[in-house]
This record gives sequence, C-alpha cells and structure tokens, in this order.
Amino acid sequence: VMGMAKASLEAGVRYLAGSLGPEGTRVNAVSAGPIRTLAASGIKNFRKMLAANEAQTPLRRNVTIDEVGNAGAFLCSDLASGI
Repeated sequence: VMGMAKASLEAGVRYLAGSLGPEGTRVNAVSAGPIRTLAASGIKNFRKMLAANEAQTPLRRNVTIDEVGNAGAFLCSDLASGI
C-alpha cells in the first residue's frame, strides 16, 4: 500500500510542478524515509524499520527530524530558486 501512496504523491508533485512551474511557482517534495519521533515510537517493529533503512542508505544512517526541516527550509528559500 505504501508503494502506491508514494508513487501517487510523486506523480502529484510532478504534475503540480509542470502545471505551476510556467507561472514561477516551484513545487518540491521531501521523502525522508522513517524518522525517529515520539509518534513513530508507537509503530510496531519501528526500530527494525530504522535499522533496515539505515543499512540501505548511502550514508549508512537515518536522517533526523532537524535535517528534514532544514531541507524543507532550503527548498522554500531563495537559495533553491532553480530547483
């Protein structure tokens, strides 16, 4: 189910970017993977999910909620005007 939801979200972002880009509106998305939060701690086997994700990422670590926030802030800033 998550694969379909993620594909739908990605398609929606591409559609909006194509539709709104010519008007100067940028559309981006951040797909950070699992993030250690208080809410996520209630998910069954979440630690195993984190470990599996960590083993598959190029940096061999999971991102933090602050890193995701920083990426979002960057995408909203003038520094990302060409993205």
